[in-house]
Amino acid sequence: QQSSYRAKLAMEPENTRHAGSMQLNVSLPSGRSAALSLPVGGTIFDLKLAAQEALGQGFLRLAAPDGCLLNPTEPLQDSGLQNGDRITAVAQKPKVVATGGTMALWCDGGDRIVTWGKDVGTLAVQDQIRNVLQIHATR
Repeated sequence: QQSSYRAKLAMEPENTRHAGSMQLNVSLPSGRSAALSLPVGGTIFDLKLAAQEALGQGFLRLAAPDGCLLNPTEPLQDSGLQNGDRITAVAQKPKVVATGGTMALWCDGGDRIVTWGKDVGTLAVQDQIRNVLQIHATR
């Protein structure tokens, strides 16, 4: 429910936007784009969720106008983005591996692994997993 709230907030009509918001245009390489408005106090992750919902595309990676990848944990105010900037969104292909009754999901370039199933021993450390290069299943 929180992500639909964020996307709803991001897609407010132009005449209802307030001074505490940042307008950004997010585009896919295909040319499809969405004009988004987010609270200045939000994060890049909020922008990513709004873009995913507005573009109907999951697993997006966002790049600033200079081509640098945006850090999802960074506040919008600290990101260097300016009102009216054009952000490039690249769809990522998720990778899923399984062994027994346990599965893991990861996107290339992503900073998180999501695990589920029986005998998931990584739940306690899942938030500590960072800078993953690849995943694979073992027996």
